[in-house]
Amino acid sequence: MSVMAIAAAWGLDIVFGDPEKMPHPVRGIGKLVSLLEVWARKNVTNERVAGAIVGIAVPASAYVCTTAVIWFCSLIHGWFGAVASVVLIYTTLSSRCLSSEARRVYMYLKQGDVIAARKQVARIVGRDTLELNEAGVVRAAIESVSENCVDGIIAPLFYAVLGGAPLAMA
Repeated sequence: MSVMAIAAAWGLDIVFGDPEKMPHPVRGIGKLVSLLEVWARKNVTNERVAGAIVGIAVPASAYVCTTAVIWFCSLIHGWFGAVASVVLIYTTLSSRCLSSEARRVYMYLKQGDVIAARKQVARIVGRDTLELNEAGVVRAAIESVSENCVDGIIAPLFYAVLGGAPLAMA
């Protein structure tokens, strides 16, 4: 994958973020995980084996589907394949969304509205925020931004460099 294509994908993320109306591949991947988990629990008695099946099948499916989309687009025209790669990498990134969510927490705290800041930080953390004081909200936001930087920026860019859109999606 070229540096220009990856830069274009990141630029799209910075400019557009994650439009709420646009279908997102992560939702589809989440549905696939749920379906495979139900199937594995019914059909595989060993939980570790079931987990391994799901853990291998999901990224493999994402890789194969992404490769197929790019290949089909390339059949139409080489540029369509390149554009598809850029758009697919763009969907793996979340720098704008992460930044705007964290900024909202900051703005509420700056206004002294800890209750609104708690509600806002709940959008980006996986823990209960009802009892957090101002310092707890700040800590939760910083921890979440740090973790999500890896998941939503660094890892997708790293894998896009290594293997293009298919590996970034996997």
